[in-house]
Amino acid sequence: MVTLTSSGLSGENTETMRNGSAPPGLHEALRGGRVKLIIWDHCVLSRQIVYVPFGRGWVTVGLGMGGVHRFDALTELARRHPEEAASILVPILAGRVSEDQ
Repeated sequence: MVTLTSSGLSGENTETMRNGSAPPGLHEALRGGRVKLIIWDHCVLSRQIVYVPFGRGWVTVGLGMGGVHRFDALTELARRHPEEAASILVPILAGRVSEDQ
Protein backbone atom coordinates (compact mmCIF):
# COMPACT_ATOMS: atom_id res chain seq x y z
CA MET A 1 0.00 0.00 0.00
CA VAL A 2 1.23 3.50 -0.83
CA THR A 3 -0.06 6.12 1.59
CA LEU A 4 0.55 9.74 0.73
CA THR A 5 0.14 11.85 3.85
CA SER A 6 -0.29 15.62 3.90
CA SER A 7 1.56 17.55 6.58
CA GLY A 8 2.18 21.15 7.56
CA LEU A 9 4.80 23.31 5.91
CA SER A 10 7.59 21.97 8.11
CA GLY A 11 6.67 18.28 7.92
CA GLU A 12 8.76 15.34 6.81
CA ASN A 13 6.86 15.00 3.51
CA THR A 14 7.59 18.62 2.63
CA GLU A 15 11.30 18.05 3.16
CA THR A 16 11.18 15.02 0.85
CA MET A 17 9.49 17.11 -1.82
CA ARG A 18 12.07 19.90 -1.47
CA ASN A 19 14.86 17.39 -2.02
CA GLY A 20 13.24 16.22 -5.28
CA SER A 21 13.01 12.61 -4.19
CA ALA A 22 10.04 10.27 -3.99
CA PRO A 23 9.14 8.46 -0.77
CA PRO A 24 11.72 5.72 -0.01
CA GLY A 25 11.01 2.42 -1.74
CA LEU A 26 8.21 3.79 -3.95
CA HIS A 27 9.97 3.30 -7.27
CA GLU A 28 10.92 -0.30 -6.46
CA ALA A 29 7.44 -1.14 -5.16
CA LEU A 30 5.79 0.24 -8.31
CA ARG A 31 8.21 -1.44 -10.72
CA GLY A 32 7.94 -4.70 -8.82
CA GLY A 33 4.14 -4.75 -9.07
CA ARG A 34 3.78 -4.77 -5.28
CA VAL A 35 1.42 -1.78 -5.00
CA LYS A 36 -2.10 -2.96 -4.17
CA LEU A 37 -3.60 0.32 -2.96
CA ILE A 38 -2.77 4.02 -3.33
CA ILE A 39 -4.41 6.44 -0.91
CA TRP A 40 -3.94 10.08 0.07
CA ASP A 41 -4.50 10.92 3.72
CA HIS A 42 -5.14 14.66 3.91
CA CYS A 43 -7.14 14.58 7.17
CA VAL A 44 -4.42 16.33 9.21
CA LEU A 45 -5.01 19.50 7.20
CA SER A 46 -8.54 19.33 5.81
CA ARG A 47 -11.22 17.12 4.28
CA GLN A 48 -10.94 19.03 1.02
CA ILE A 49 -8.32 20.81 -1.05
CA VAL A 50 -8.43 23.96 -3.11
CA TYR A 51 -6.56 23.50 -6.36
CA VAL A 52 -5.42 26.42 -8.51
CA PRO A 53 -4.43 24.93 -11.88
CA PHE A 54 -1.67 27.19 -13.22
CA GLY A 55 -3.24 30.39 -11.86
CA ARG A 56 -6.54 29.94 -13.69
CA GLY A 57 -9.30 30.15 -11.10
CA TRP A 58 -9.72 27.55 -8.38
CA VAL A 59 -11.46 24.24 -7.79
CA THR A 60 -12.48 22.79 -4.42
CA VAL A 61 -12.19 19.01 -4.27
CA GLY A 62 -13.57 16.84 -1.46
CA LEU A 63 -11.26 14.02 -0.43
CA GLY A 64 -13.62 11.28 0.62
CA MET A 65 -14.46 9.88 4.02
CA GLY A 66 -12.55 11.77 6.70
CA GLY A 67 -10.14 13.40 4.25
CA VAL A 68 -8.81 10.11 2.87
CA HIS A 69 -9.03 9.44 -0.87
CA ARG A 70 -8.41 6.14 -2.67
CA PHE A 71 -6.80 6.34 -6.11
CA ASP A 72 -8.32 3.18 -7.58
CA ALA A 73 -7.50 4.10 -11.20
CA LEU A 74 -3.83 4.72 -10.32
CA THR A 75 -3.74 1.45 -8.39
CA GLU A 76 -5.08 -0.36 -11.45
CA LEU A 77 -2.51 1.37 -13.66
CA ALA A 78 0.23 0.24 -11.28
CA ARG A 79 -1.11 -3.31 -11.33
CA ARG A 80 -1.43 -3.59 -15.11
CA HIS A 81 1.58 -1.50 -16.19
CA PRO A 82 4.08 -1.28 -13.33
CA GLU A 83 6.99 0.19 -15.34
CA GLU A 84 4.82 2.91 -16.87
CA ALA A 85 3.21 3.71 -13.51
CA ALA A 86 6.64 4.12 -11.93
CA SER A 87 7.87 6.40 -14.73
CA ILE A 88 4.75 8.58 -14.42
CA LEU A 89 4.11 8.67 -10.66
CA VAL A 90 7.61 8.87 -9.19
CA PRO A 91 8.51 12.25 -10.80
CA ILE A 92 5.12 13.69 -9.83
CA LEU A 93 5.38 12.55 -6.21
CA ALA A 94 8.96 13.79 -6.04
CA GLY A 95 7.85 17.25 -7.17
CA ARG A 96 9.91 17.14 -10.36
CA VAL A 97 7.10 18.03 -12.77
CA SER A 98 6.79 21.64 -13.93
CA GLU A 99 3.69 23.48 -15.13
CA ASP A 100 4.85 23.41 -18.75
CA GLN A 101 5.05 19.62 -18.98
